[in-house]
Amino acid sequence: MTAVAAEDGWPAAVPLAVPLADPLADPLADPLAAALASAAASPSGSPLAAAFDALASRYDALFSDHPSGRIVRQAVWRVADEVFAGADRVLDLGCGTGVDAVHLAARGIDVVALDVAPQMVAVARDVAAAAAAVSASGVGSVAVHVADVGDPSTWPVGVSRPDPPENRRPPDRAPDRAPDRAPYAGALADFGVLNCIGDLAPLGAALAALVRPGGCFVAVVMPPGCAWETVLGLARGDVRRATRRWRGRASADLGTGRWPVWYRPPRAVVRGLGPAWQIIRVVPIGVVVPPSWAVARGGAFDRPWLWRAWTTAETAARRLPAAARWADHVAVVLRRAP
Repeated sequence: MTAVAAEDGWPAAVPLAVPLADPLADPLADPLAAALASAAASPSGSPLAAAFDALASRYDALFSDHPSGRIVRQAVWRVADEVFAGADRVLDLGCGTGVDAVHLAARGIDVVALDVAPQMVAVARDVAAAAAAVSASGVGSVAVHVADVGDPSTWPVGVSRPDPPENRRPPDRAPDRAPDRAPYAGALADFGVLNCIGDLAPLGAALAALVRPGGCFVAVVMPPGCAWETVLGLARGDVRRATRRWRGRASADLGTGRWPVWYRPPRAVVRGLGPAWQIIRVVPIGVVVPPSWAVARGGAFDRPWLWRAWTTAETAARRLPAAARWADHVAVVLRRAP
């Protein structure tokens, strides 16, 4: 699930595609506000879960299918496809509507996915079932569970002892089923999931027990700096909002109550996860490409040639040493220590 943070009506997490006619307008303006207001009636046990329950049916239209959402997700997939090449099973943390899980399954990887929002899980299950119905044999399976990523005590037994998939791979790709072997080749937490977790140590310890030594964890997080938020905040004349990520912590409220959001640099992420994890590299994502909430669908800036230009500039900007300091997200690739 993607984190969305709003402090005094200003978007702190770009992944949510809030359609704005004016990039500096109120990010919770209609029609999104009506959907968020209904979240208060959600049976979910936390403001975070309730907010994403309200957005579940529209999330892909708002973000995943937005040009910005497609571009940044494809950037994540390039990292994931390289890191998880040849993997047998991956744990997808904060899976949202299941788009990443289905992508990995199409590459022959079995996926166990978790999300705190029951309605998001319901959508993810439907998406996975629809993909499986039209897929050729040999693709990976997708199992989706409701659980709080930040509290491993809520994880169901199916996470530590996942069921064998119905469609097995060819014998030469069959995974090692030794009983003492950790069940996962790696893990993925996309688009700000870790930003909604204050203490990363329990998660780091749980993953260390589930991911085999040498396996990778790809954590896509929102860092303390974001050029787009700073520029748009300064254009609005609001220095506090322009620099709020710099403070390392903000709060979110989408009509269901507040929850905290943490902005950590990559080194702080690996320290928080604990000594079992070693940082390999950091890939900036969303340096030049504008966030989805800043470009309204069908608006003046939603033009194919502009998206192509932004994407080209993004590719070049990623090579700059300081790009990770100002990107909307960074993909932190970590390895499970021996």
